[in-house]
Amino acid sequence: MYDEDYAHIIAALEVTPSEALESDTLEFKGYRDCTMLYSKATDLAKELVALANHKGGTVIVGIKDSSDVSNDDWPSQLAGFDRVDCLEVTKRLSGKLCSGLNLTAKNFVAKEKNFLIISIPQSKKTIAMTSDAKCYIRSGRDSLPMTPDQVIETVKGLTGYDWSAEIIDAPDSKELIDPELLEQAIDEYSTLNDVGHIKTSNEHFLEQIGVTCDGALTKGGLLFLGSDVAITHHLGLVEYRFSCMSPGGSLPINNVWQGSIWKSMIMFKRYLEGVTEYNSFESNGKRYQYPNICRTAYEEAMINSLVHRDYTLDGLSSVEVKHDCVEFSNPGNLLDDISPSNIFKHPPRHRNKALASILMKFQVLDRAGMGMKRINIECMRLGRSAAQIEAHNGYIKNTIEIDNIIEDIAVLTTPYKDEYDVVELFLINALYDNSYESIETLISRISPFSENPWRDIERSVSRVDCLDFVANEDGIYVTADQKFKEIMKANLRVKPSKKSSELIATYSYLQKSGSASSEKLQKITGFTKLKSAEDFLNEITFIQKNDSNQWIIK
Repeated sequence: MYDEDYAHIIAALEVTPSEALESDTLEFKGYRDCTMLYSKATDLAKELVALANHKGGTVIVGIKDSSDVSNDDWPSQLAGFDRVDCLEVTKRLSGKLCSGLNLTAKNFVAKEKNFLIISIPQSKKTIAMTSDAKCYIRSGRDSLPMTPDQVIETVKGLTGYDWSAEIIDAPDSKELIDPELLEQAIDEYSTLNDVGHIKTSNEHFLEQIGVTCDGALTKGGLLFLGSDVAITHHLGLVEYRFSCMSPGGSLPINNVWQGSIWKSMIMFKRYLEGVTEYNSFESNGKRYQYPNICRTAYEEAMINSLVHRDYTLDGLSSVEVKHDCVEFSNPGNLLDDISPSNIFKHPPRHRNKALASILMKFQVLDRAGMGMKRINIECMRLGRSAAQIEAHNGYIKNTIEIDNIIEDIAVLTTPYKDEYDVVELFLINALYDNSYESIETLISRISPFSENPWRDIERSVSRVDCLDFVANEDGIYVTADQKFKEIMKANLRVKPSKKSSELIATYSYLQKSGSASSEKLQKITGFTKLKSAEDFLNEITFIQKNDSNQWIIK
């Protein structure tokens, strides 16, 4: 919460009983002074642990319990609290908690009184406990001891917990593997790894790819190659769906099945063959053929959906083909600090690590986390938009565009289909029929795909023939190279400065270094005299001097 939230809560307490405002993330305490707070530190630690094991939350100290208020005199609830040394409070309370909980405390003044705000985030990597190893969890306005089942459920929800690594508790667990699927998997594995037919036992193969661990079948292994009956019995109902929707909204294909990931991969690929159509066009005497659905993008999105699904939740792994897109959805939420805005550049993270390891060893999942990049490269090479990731209502959805194609972009990129990366293709798409774009706009638009947008833009312009830089005193622009203006539909031009190259050199250096003196930029731009360099720099509207007399980008 923010200061305005605390101010709003305290103002509400003047007309509302405190009990009515407490929640699963907010607790009030009426300690009269710091001595009392320290004497009650063990009880306060219980509240903090309960909040941390739930969603995280806040304790506001200096609020009387509404049961101690007479005649509905709600303003009297605002008793206030001593102004304290927050570092000392944090130290003492942290001593009552298990390590790793990031507790914070601060004084907050409202209604001419001081209050102590104690905040604790949700504990995502470990179960929160008091220093004497007791666990609590928030239930409405109450903090209660955790039951054994609640401890298990909380542990399963932690970031580092791997559901797929759990061992199946069955006397002959390897008999739960579907023998027909196992034979298919061995043949496929041999082909993918170019080792010919594997001369080994089934047991050795299962151990080699991680379906079993020291001979014991894992949940991830059962999910990968288990029989339908065994999966339902030991893991619950795991279902998948493929549907194809017509423009009018009817569903000519709408099939639901249950069972293993291996079986489902085969079925999803089979359905793809049935809905894939090939079209062609001619340009400069050459014929180009393209599919309505990019196979690589489809398969990468399908595998991502299966491996990242939260199999502890009910729901379907679904592939829905519409007239203009394919939507891949699965139960679960994005992990930790991954969000739709940074997922394309975030280091790979796996909810089901053991399952992901099986798919990596089988070579259907890339260990380097290149899946999302491959999806976007395959789509943007044909002028289609980048994949769209959404996460809401307990589902993650990945949407890829189909059918649409920009023929000119396909012609430009086909000779380099194995060479252009995401940023290069993004720039080609952004500049097509747009003539030019400011560098500030492009950096903003490329940031979801790149850790260092300027570096990648600069490298892309140097590598891609149809892109070029141009500059004037108002800014730096990426534009379509004059030789490609017809195919790029670049009918407009930004008027360049006579010192365009010097402006670009200045901008590039400041992007990389952050700041520079006039003397340094004189060398970068090649001016023989410092005054000439300073006159040049003073005319540029997109840079300025900071308090240290260094030039920086505005």
